[in-house]
Amino acid sequence: MTSVSGPSSALDAAAPDDPIETGVARPDRARPGRPSHLLVVTPWYPTDEKPYLGTFVRQSVRAVAPHVAAVTILHVETRPAGSDVRPRCYHTPEGRVHWIPVPLPADTGRGGTMLAHRRAMAEHAGPLLRSASLVHCHVGSPSAGALVQVLRTEAHLVVTEHATYLPSVFRDPLARRWYRAALRRAQVFAAVSRPTAELIESSFPLDRVVQTIPNPVDMTALPEPTAARSRPWPTLARWLYVGNLVPHKGVRRLVRAFAAWHALVGQPTAQLTLAGDGPLLAELTALATDLGVGERVEVLGAVPPEAMGSVYAQHDLLVHLSRVETFGLTCVEAAASGLAVVVTDCGAPTQTLAVHAALGLAEVVPVAGDGEVQDVVSAVARLCDGLAEAEGVPDRLRVSRQHLERCYGSAAVGARLAAALGLPGTSGRQPSRGDPELVAVAVTPGQLAAAERALWDVHDLGGTGHLVTTAPPEHPLPPGVSVDLPALATGTARWRREVESASIRLPTALWDGLDAVARITARIIPGRQRSQRVLLGLGRRIEGVRVRSAHAVAGPRYALRSEFRLRGSTRYARDVAQVRATLLGLDLTRVDLIQAPDTVLDRPTRDALAAHPSVEVQPEWSRHALAEWWVRHLPAPE
Repeated sequence: MTSVSGPSSALDAAAPDDPIETGVARPDRARPGRPSHLLVVTPWYPTDEKPYLGTFVRQSVRAVAPHVAAVTILHVETRPAGSDVRPRCYHTPEGRVHWIPVPLPADTGRGGTMLAHRRAMAEHAGPLLRSASLVHCHVGSPSAGALVQVLRTEAHLVVTEHATYLPSVFRDPLARRWYRAALRRAQVFAAVSRPTAELIESSFPLDRVVQTIPNPVDMTALPEPTAARSRPWPTLARWLYVGNLVPHKGVRRLVRAFAAWHALVGQPTAQLTLAGDGPLLAELTALATDLGVGERVEVLGAVPPEAMGSVYAQHDLLVHLSRVETFGLTCVEAAASGLAVVVTDCGAPTQTLAVHAALGLAEVVPVAGDGEVQDVVSAVARLCDGLAEAEGVPDRLRVSRQHLERCYGSAAVGARLAAALGLPGTSGRQPSRGDPELVAVAVTPGQLAAAERALWDVHDLGGTGHLVTTAPPEHPLPPGVSVDLPALATGTARWRREVESASIRLPTALWDGLDAVARITARIIPGRQRSQRVLLGLGRRIEGVRVRSAHAVAGPRYALRSEFRLRGSTRYARDVAQVRATLLGLDLTRVDLIQAPDTVLDRPTRDALAAHPSVEVQPEWSRHALAEWWVRHLPAPE
């Protein structure tokens, strides 16, 4: 890195259209009529002091870089209070980095952190932000919540959420307010996994449809899964953990589980490697010694990303027992490198590893306390038994690697990010002939959401699909998916959506108005701290009531009540009849799967579909069920 230090004005002097100041320019990649310069705003990015901080953000920059002419990174980092550091600029292969430190006390709340980041951005990067036209911001808090207060309204903003601390953000009234502002301001708001997207949508049911765009994985840095190595598959003796040594990662449970497994099988080559660092290092070392496996636990410390490939190649099994993961990058990397995986049901990994599990290469265990180890030991035993009895393990490893690269490789994710940024010619991978095809049918809002999920899951398996629905889809659909919206159902869907929107937004507008009155009144009463505290407290109470009212009206229970209320209506019956007729009118000769609710699948419809015995019909295809179907129908290896 080439560093440039100096007064804060040095940051302001960097104009985003100057290729020398903003990064590595690639004029040949500029797209006429479109912004060719990308500004990335993030609270994490690798530095000389912290080389592993935000490596996933850097990989995201690398993934989208081929689609733009130049990149500038605005890295606004929270630092301990009293830190005597000044903003600086430096060059990286990805582009020019503007680093702005924000010293804050450790007990600063989420909302206070947003305000401090906003002040730092306005003071040190005002001209840069005012001239930016294309912005990719990582995490809603603190970055996006601070950014929307200083970014010009004409800029195209895409936000990617991958923070694990969202519940604490949503509990802070001020942070929640500015997070909601970011949701409303962004042209595209995305999360790196479906569970995270669903958390945001359920917390802000009125504000934004959240897309799912995963983290990119650099497959070129990982070893081929079938590379020759001296590993006895049935034993899975060489365990690996990659990540921070902190409590919520389940590392205490990991050491206890390894000791219990070693005591059970007595494997002479058993070894647990901890590739990471953190505050629990000394405690884990002492725990391993107390449990009699101190000599079998090796601590590598933090490993550079470019060196992780060789670490994966030397191990058989990744054990990841985290309590929560928004994506689980190391799980995807390990699976792509040919390792078996044991992971907790902690969010995204159960989705990303669905095919790996269907191939018999991964096991999911419940999230549990540090002393709960039997589930982990049993999961390892099941993997050992399955790998000992099964044939064609190298072929399964290759299939898993190809699937993971299709879904999470840098090229695939970079194309999806570029499409979200509005860059042309980036629609993503088109399905090829012979891929699985799904027809999804939806009548109610809940069924539409399930249909959209299933279509994306089939897309990740290399397939495509067709959607028959009574209302336009709310989320973007995969490329190649066609939509059939019966004309008769359109009027019903529009009427229903208008009624639902009014019943939700009227009470919400009331709460927002009362909240604003309380905050404004508190500001204009001078010298009356007690009155201000009372009114601000009232504002926080109103915010809480507003959230609860939105959940009660727009949450899952509302969708359920809406469906049952409509089932007895003439309008609903007409909708069902229309989509049923549309389904039976499709050419099903190349269709493999149908997802349709029971209300559509009456006896005559089932009898008509029986004429296509190769088509499998389910009320809902989960990602795991689709992965198992896909594995069963894989062509035999040559």
